[in-house]
Amino acid sequence: MPSDFLAKEVRTRGLTFYAENEFIGKAKNAGAESDLAEELQKASQTAAQTELGDSEATRNMIQVAISMKADEYRSAQRQIRAMLRADNQNADLYFALGNLYHRTEDWDSAAAAFAHAVQLAPDFAYAWGQLSLMYYHLEDAPEARTAAEAMLRLQPDTGDGFSYLGLSKQLAGDYDGALDDLHRANIVEPKHGAIYFYDMGLVYTARKQWPTAVSAYEKAVAIGPPRWYFYNNLGIALGKVNRVDDAVAAFEKAKEMEPSRPEPRQSFGAVLCNAGRSEQAVKEFRELLDLVPDWNMARPCLYRSLTRLGRTEEAKQVMEDYKKYSPDHTAW
Repeated sequence: MPSDFLAKEVRTRGLTFYAENEFIGKAKNAGAESDLAEELQKASQTAAQTELGDSEATRNMIQVAISMKADEYRSAQRQIRAMLRADNQNADLYFALGNLYHRTEDWDSAAAAFAHAVQLAPDFAYAWGQLSLMYYHLEDAPEARTAAEAMLRLQPDTGDGFSYLGLSKQLAGDYDGALDDLHRANIVEPKHGAIYFYDMGLVYTARKQWPTAVSAYEKAVAIGPPRWYFYNNLGIALGKVNRVDDAVAAFEKAKEMEPSRPEPRQSFGAVLCNAGRSEQAVKEFRELLDLVPDWNMARPCLYRSLTRLGRTEEAKQVMEDYKKYSPDHTAW
């Protein structure tokens, strides 16, 4: 949750634990803005003078935080589900669980968790926003829009709300409406501009307006902090305008940031394949299949690249592997 939203939640609800100065200092060092640190300080002073909440629950959440810090998201999910068995009316726990499912890209489970959160706490604005984003990933435009509009009713001047609304309109094919919302998001909260320009790039990509998409993704990267998918989509768009060397540089950055993810490697190999750089394409696709052997979408381009190089026996084996991983395959 962005620090400005977290500050509002702390201001509204307070804390059920005493936040020591060391904790607040760490929050500042982690990038928390001054308004959040100030709200933590105020709420902590109030908590110190009142009866604190369930200390066991606090200790359990500390363990969840430790698991998250170590990227052990499955373990953290199990811990949250155990807490929910004892307290299944806690909207905050459902929100935390939804966030954990989001981290593992389990969109269905994340949507279900956020839906529970807003059912229990209809005024939880950011939970509505996350629910909208999950529906976007599930390509459910009507539900994504409904959730985004609920967020904006609760927080009318939030950039993320307009961003989620814009993404829902993009899904529905209302590209002009989507761009209007995303530009408004950037006006309302320019500090989050990187993600809003990235989202604009998604709209231009859907329209196949590749030069404009390149410009939007480049702005996202320049504003930062960059993410692997900024560079991945920038590389795809650069490939479409035949700036292959620049695309290669973008994909290398994406791989450097997330070496275990198959998506940038697939995009990288496809751009190389389409540009006729067969040797490089073979290298990328071989590395990808070593990483994820059942990533079958890599094999058609790998097959074509090997065929162009005259390596027909290797190409035949790739075809056989494709059939093995897709018994009901159709012609590629």
